[in-house]
Amino acid sequence: MASILDADALTDGVLAVIGIRAARRVNANSQGVTVRMVVVVTATSIHLPALSGWGYEPERELLRMNRATTTSQVKWWGLSRRLKLRDADGQKIELTSSISYLSFYRKGAKAILAALASNAA
Repeated sequence: MASILDADALTDGVLAVIGIRAARRVNANSQGVTVRMVVVVTATSIHLPALSGWGYEPERELLRMNRATTTSQVKWWGLSRRLKLRDADGQKIELTSSISYLSFYRKGAKAILAALASNAA
């Protein structure tokens, strides 16, 4: 009896993860972005190119903001950070990244947050 309950719980967990991923993809597509993006900060601009589902090669630029006129706001969300960017032209985007010790993207996320600290609202 316990093994049947464990299998059902595992199946429910897998289906929940699939549902969350699908919802993220639909939400991103409805806003004209992708689930996976890269944030590139230069002296004058903030670029957001899309990443494909696999690999690390940028596909197309989703958004470009003037760094001098863009404000940033960082909120803590557990081991994740939520970054809100808004520029003078009214463009805005909210991004989430993990800074967990186990996250592959931890160092990059921390570097981006440090680079945008001067743009804090």
